[in-house]
Amino acid sequence: KKKKTTVRGTHNMALADENGLPRIKGMSSEEVLKGFELFFANKQHEALDFFDSQPHIPHMRMGKVAVLFAKAVLSLEQQDVEECNRNIQETEELLKKHTVSTGKLASLGRWMTGSHDKTSSFSVHCDLLLAECKSLTAVLLFMQESFLDKMKALWNLNSAWKTYHRVQQEQKNKLDSLDRETRTGLQFGIALFNLVCSVLPPHVTRVVSFMGFPTDRQLAIRELSAVSTQPCTRRVLAQLVLLLHHVGLQSTFAHGRTKYTPHAESIVADALQRYKDSGLFLLYDGRLQRLNHKTDEAIKRYEHAMSVMAWRQLQHFGHYEMAFCSLFKSDFESACTLFDTLYNENDWSKAFCVYMVASCLWQMGKKKEALEKFAKVPAHCGRKFSGRPIAVELLVLRKVKTYCTETNCNLLFPTLEILYLWNCFGQLSQASLQGFLADVDNEIGKPERADGDYQAVLRLLRGSMRLHTGIHDKAKEDLEWIEDNKHNIKEEGYTLAFARYELAMLLTREQASTENIKVQLNKALHTKEFKQYDLFMRLQFRVHMSKYELKISDDVVAGLGDDADTAHTDALGGEAADEAHHPAASAAAGGAPHTAENLQDFMSLMEKAKERSKRRESDPVPVTAV
Repeated sequence: KKKKTTVRGTHNMALADENGLPRIKGMSSEEVLKGFELFFANKQHEALDFFDSQPHIPHMRMGKVAVLFAKAVLSLEQQDVEECNRNIQETEELLKKHTVSTGKLASLGRWMTGSHDKTSSFSVHCDLLLAECKSLTAVLLFMQESFLDKMKALWNLNSAWKTYHRVQQEQKNKLDSLDRETRTGLQFGIALFNLVCSVLPPHVTRVVSFMGFPTDRQLAIRELSAVSTQPCTRRVLAQLVLLLHHVGLQSTFAHGRTKYTPHAESIVADALQRYKDSGLFLLYDGRLQRLNHKTDEAIKRYEHAMSVMAWRQLQHFGHYEMAFCSLFKSDFESACTLFDTLYNENDWSKAFCVYMVASCLWQMGKKKEALEKFAKVPAHCGRKFSGRPIAVELLVLRKVKTYCTETNCNLLFPTLEILYLWNCFGQLSQASLQGFLADVDNEIGKPERADGDYQAVLRLLRGSMRLHTGIHDKAKEDLEWIEDNKHNIKEEGYTLAFARYELAMLLTREQASTENIKVQLNKALHTKEFKQYDLFMRLQFRVHMSKYELKISDDVVAGLGDDADTAHTDALGGEAADEAHHPAASAAAGGAPHTAENLQDFMSLMEKAKERSKRRESDPVPVTAV
């Protein structure tokens, strides 16, 4: 029997042009591409109308899903999450009509009919869109509280990665035959998996490695950079993901300006040239100005962004960023107004916002109003994000209960302490640092501040500021004082762990050996003197990223290049490295899901992850300022 050769998806070719862009009557390819970029030009409502105009085209349905997903993640409101989930499900049903079934029964059916299928670029692209739907569903499930939802999220992520991995293997030698949208879609998906998995904390990496997820950060950055220069629908998304890594993550967890900053500046300059007055890119430009110690310029960018953005959720990011810039300048009145707006208009964390309002009032000398606001903090605590208590709410609740009464408050520099914990000291101008240093110097010698907890907080703040102003010997004295007097610390256990981290950063600046720096970082990460302390996850991310950069630097010096796949595991060090090199984890490293032989180990890991999730805190994305 002569076997037939068919090309699956050819009946759908009329839906896409030779570049993979949707065919829309009366619109050129350039106009269609501009339609996909409306969202990034402050035209969020027009973007939804554009995508709704052709609901039968998979690309358009996926565009609408992306907009609704952004809205759901920004607002964290349940109705937005439900609307996004509903549209994802409808989009998946549409995509399944255009994809090629890869199951064994489908393969058997094609063999029995004697046909060989060749998939068109359109069908491959729909496969990739389906994988993107699975990935977005996983993110929304991770935001839910139950452990079952997290298992479902892992299942969806595994399904998405298997699709990318299968398509990559099938198209390995014929990428040139794919249209531009499909090719860049594959690049974007694989790069995103690599990037996200490479920045996860070690204990999470150990779990996801069983799913066969990759962790090559440098490959991710190269692929995203390539996509960001192509005239395709994912170009702007690739730029935003790069900025999230280069600016968001680095400014939140790295110790000052990093090697990624110049690349971020070129991305923002290019984007603002193409999308003049884009609110999203103006926000990132503002953060870049902060990294360059230009607070006034940052405020101008944020004010401009808020004036052009249509979505209230995006405007709130501007309020949040401007509030911190105001604190940089000790402009407590402006910061108070901005945090009060956030407290009244959004649900990210009302406890944190009202705590910051109270702290600003306290620093302004308005003690009565401040005490009234501090009293509201406990009533707003108790919310959970991803099933866990919100880290910053645990912090502010403990602070209020420990130091505030109905008639008085003994908090020391509450706004300056938040600036430190939010990793802002590296973004302050030298003038601001000197001013804050003088304030702490005036307070640290007072008899009423002789208590161990007060001294630990003050010396951590002063030691870190001295480190950023180049006074290394004095910084070392302050930080080592905390180590030597740890037995006197009762409430502020976080100061010991963070002081050890700052000492590691001091060693880095003094160009100490990599091994000595890693030992100090491990000491910070495994602080045993206190069972639980504030913002452990933030410290874990700081340590993890520092180790990664140390490994990359060593590889470059040794002439090994930026092999981040190896760097990710080797840079963990100590116990974390043992986790990453677990035999069962190694079995999954090649992209294959875990097998029956290590299933018992996998379930053991999941139980440990479940127990860990009960103990650890969490942060909603907006509050982390990423």
